[in-house]
Amino acid sequence: MSRKGQSVAPKSHSNANHPNAAPSTALQVIRSGEKTADRFIEAMWNLMGDILGDTVTPAQGQAACKAGQNLMKMLEMQERATKGGHNGQPKQLKLTKA
Repeated sequence: MSRKGQSVAPKSHSNANHPNAAPSTALQVIRSGEKTADRFIEAMWNLMGDILGDTVTPAQGQAACKAGQNLMKMLEMQERATKGGHNGQPKQLKLTKA
């Protein structure tokens, strides 16, 4: 009970940082080296399972999802920037003013 008499749920005891915790299945997919949309989807799907299965903390999951979102934005930028190159050759995406 809290000071105001309300019921307080017990704290969750995540298994994610335990030394003997099962390895993340999302990490196994990512480490396979294959970089395709299907593998990205599989990694994100496994990440959800890892979070629910307590092999990854919610904070780690949030960080991975943010990184994935940024990768998708980069792919969109690259796709838009490389269309319409000279003589049918794709343009090179430049991320700096160089």
